[in-house]
Amino acid sequence: MADFEGQARGLLDFLGVGWDDAVLKYDEHAKSRTINTPSYHQVTQPIYQHAKYRWRRYAKQMEPVMGTLRPFIEYFGYDEA
Repeated sequence: MADFEGQARGLLDFLGVGWDDAVLKYDEHAKSRTINTPSYHQVTQPIYQHAKYRWRRYAKQMEPVMGTLRPFIEYFGYDEA
């Protein structure tokens, strides 16, 4: 995520939860605990960018609903392109 700290701060503010610098070290915290789930590997990895625009593979299939989605895309500040 390009602005992980900013997004995390915004989310915690929205939830009414105070900031803690440990939020930025989520992966270190996960590695220090026993996690017995198939997703352990994912939980301990940094946030990745490689799937960020994977949706574009389906842009043609999304065309019929883009008119409905566009207000939400704009409201939440997502990049449609």
